[in-house]
Amino acid sequence: MKKRFLFLFILLAGFVKSQDTLFFKSAEKLPILLLEVNPDNIKYKRFDNQAGAVYTILKSDISKIVLSNGKTEKFEQQAVTIKKDTLAAESRITKTGADTIIFTSGKKTIATVNLVGDKSVKYRLFNYPDGPLYEAYKYEIKQITYSSGMVQKFESNQDYSAPTSSSNGTMYQKGKTDALRYYRHPGGSIGTGCASAVPCYGIGLGLIPALIVTNNEPAKENLGIPVSSYSNNSDYLRGYKEQAYKMKKKKVWTTYGVAAGVSSIAAIILIAIVGGM
Repeated sequence: MKKRFLFLFILLAGFVKSQDTLFFKSAEKLPILLLEVNPDNIKYKRFDNQAGAVYTILKSDISKIVLSNGKTEKFEQQAVTIKKDTLAAESRITKTGADTIIFTSGKKTIATVNLVGDKSVKYRLFNYPDGPLYEAYKYEIKQITYSSGMVQKFESNQDYSAPTSSSNGTMYQKGKTDALRYYRHPGGSIGTGCASAVPCYGIGLGLIPALIVTNNEPAKENLGIPVSSYSNNSDYLRGYKEQAYKMKKKKVWTTYGVAAGVSSIAAIILIAIVGGM
C-alpha cells in the first residue's frame, strides 16, 4: 500500500512540475502548458486539456508567465527601432552549445539558438531545453554570441519592424481568446438539461431542444463582448463569435449527456422499485 501511495505521489509531483501559470493583466491566472513565445503573442494549451486546442493570446494582454521551473517571464512594451543583420539573412543553427543573446534593453539570455530568420530569431532557454520555443524580432536584439565564439551583430539601415497587432490573423485569434474569457451565457443548456433529466423520457425530450439550440449562433446580447478599441473589428468579432458558438454547442451537448444519463439511472431505479413491489 505504501508503495502505491509513493508511486502516486511521484506521478503527481511530475504532473505539477510541468505546469506553467499564465497571469493576465486583469489579475486572472490560468494553468497552462506553454508552447511558444512569439514577438507579439504566445501559444499554449490549457493544462487541464493538454490534448485539446492550441490557444494564441497577445502579449499585450499578459502581465507575466511563471514557468514550471520557477522562472518568471514578464512582458513589457518595447520601443521599436530598426536594425540590420551583419551576417546572412537566414541561417539555421544545428549545434547544442550555449549562446548568449543580448537584447537592446540590456537583458542577457543564455539560450540555444535554433533559427536566425529574415526578421526574427528563434531559440530555447539553455537551462530549459524541453521548454517553449521563443521568437524575438531582430530589432529587439543587439547581438548574439555563439558557443563557437562567433558574434552576430544587428545594426541599422534595414527594416525589421514587427507586423502590427491589428493584422487580420492576430485580431481573429484575439477574438477567440477573449471569447474563452468572457462568454459565460448558458446558451440554452439549462432548458436542455431540465428536459433531458425527466425520468424515462429524458433522452428523447432533451434531444429536441438540444438540436434546436445548437443550430443557432449565440444572440448578440448574450455574447458578453468586452468594450475595447477593437471590439468593432470585423476579424475580432468573427473569431469571438465562432469560438462562442463552439462553446455554446459544447455546453448544450455536455449538459444533455449528463442529464440524459441521470434520467436513465432514475428510470432503472424506478423500474427496480416497481418490480420489487
